[in-house]
Amino acid sequence: MRRLLIVLALLFAAGPALADDTALNTLFADYTSYAMGQDPITAGRAGDKKALARMPDVSPGADVLRKSFLEEFKEHLGAIDAGSLSPEGKQRRDALDRTLTQRLKSLSADEARLPFDRDSGFDLEAAGLAATTRLDSEADALAWISRLKAFPRYYAGNIENARRGMKTGLMRPAWRPWPSTCTARRLSRCSRSTGSTTRRDSSLAARRPSRSRWRSRRRGRRGRRSSGGSRLE
Repeated sequence: MRRLLIVLALLFAAGPALADDTALNTLFADYTSYAMGQDPITAGRAGDKKALARMPDVSPGADVLRKSFLEEFKEHLGAIDAGSLSPEGKQRRDALDRTLTQRLKSLSADEARLPFDRDSGFDLEAAGLAATTRLDSEADALAWISRLKAFPRYYAGNIENARRGMKTGLMRPAWRPWPSTCTARRLSRCSRSTGSTTRRDSSLAARRPSRSRWRSRRRGRRGRRSSGGSRLE
């Protein structure tokens, strides 16, 4: 029993020594530093004072450089033997691999051509930053002024990306709300003006009573109320 405990103790002590996360930790730190440098908005919120004066570079040339750096990070990550990592190191390696794969797919698809969607986009950055930026010192105020000067280039780059998306056919589908004035009788005309209808919309319109039926029901209710009142008298 004592020998077994000694062996288990030796294995437990040797376990951490067998795992080496040094290379992964270094690569993870390098990638985090690089990612923060590419996203000055997030970096500024994390406490980087220099980042408070900048806006992201959204130009196609910057994306080409990003793709090159990310491919290099992925190559270095693939060179790290997963079997030599600790359990925590394996999880971090998988997480970093997923992040790099996702970012490379985004850059390969040129998703910068869609700089906004229905609820967010580059056009809201100025208002959001103005509402969340704290000016506690002169340095903060000067950084904010520098960031404001960088906004025209940021907006121009996003607008150019959107125009490139229009030229290549990558656009958000138009959203057409269903008019509230559509009734069962005018369903076909509304479908022609607003596009294709869904089965749910058709069934709802079919169940909606017509104006004449609605008036007759209302008169019937009034008649029942008046007759009920005469009985009470």
